[in-house]
Amino acid sequence: MEIIRSKIQFDLVVPLPSSANLSKIVCRACVRAGDPVPHVHALRKITVRNALHQAQQYRKLSGSKDLDRLIRSLKASSQNAIFQMKELDRSERRIMNPFEVDVAQTHHLAGANVLLTDDIASSGRSLSCAAQLCVQYGAASVVAVCLLSQNP
Repeated sequence: MEIIRSKIQFDLVVPLPSSANLSKIVCRACVRAGDPVPHVHALRKITVRNALHQAQQYRKLSGSKDLDRLIRSLKASSQNAIFQMKELDRSERRIMNPFEVDVAQTHHLAGANVLLTDDIASSGRSLSCAAQLCVQYGAASVVAVCLLSQNP
């Protein structure tokens, strides 16, 4: 982690929400290495209801029927359950944003150089969405570090 701290300039660490604790472990390791840096849980996973709304909006705007299976599946799920990207195929992942910003935490993002931490990067979609949200809420810059990657 000291290598990461010496190569990347950041003043705020934001772990991606995960069902596993690995993202939080990576976050804590980055925070502890070198000078103390605050971390904040600014992102949270969306609900199935939010995911259904996203999928329906995309289908409406694009006219595509490609999401019919996903929409049926989301409608059959508990609407207040946490949405899981890992249940989607790669083509479905490209249109979904699995996160929302905790509005009580947005003041931390304004002007910050954010380091996102995640346990595993597979398609990169979650990291991309998280970075876009951080920038949307005022982050000056965003970089990411992952413990594992499915890409060579």
